[in-house]
Amino acid sequence: MQTKHTPGPWQTAHDDSAIVATGGAMRRAVARVYFTKTAQGDDLEEARANARLIAEAPAMKQTIINLLKMTEDGDITTVELEEARALLARIDGTPS
Repeated sequence: MQTKHTPGPWQTAHDDSAIVATGGAMRRAVARVYFTKTAQGDDLEEARANARLIAEAPAMKQTIINLLKMTEDGDITTVELEEARALLARIDGTPS
């Protein structure tokens, strides 16, 4: 299947004002998640969570495609379910 988006996998990187999701052979930015620093603190953790969610978009798409195909074929196994659980753990930033 040909995609119109930057091919995965995507990763996150951090600089002083943004978290960048990068992807493709050239490792170019596909999204920037900005955070603010104020006297009350910053929203860095929320920005990191948003960046993880964005960076996992290609994997989410592929997991959904795989699960749908396996479900349609009546051939879903625990391997596909574990891949989906691991994907959710990466998005949440927790060990799988």
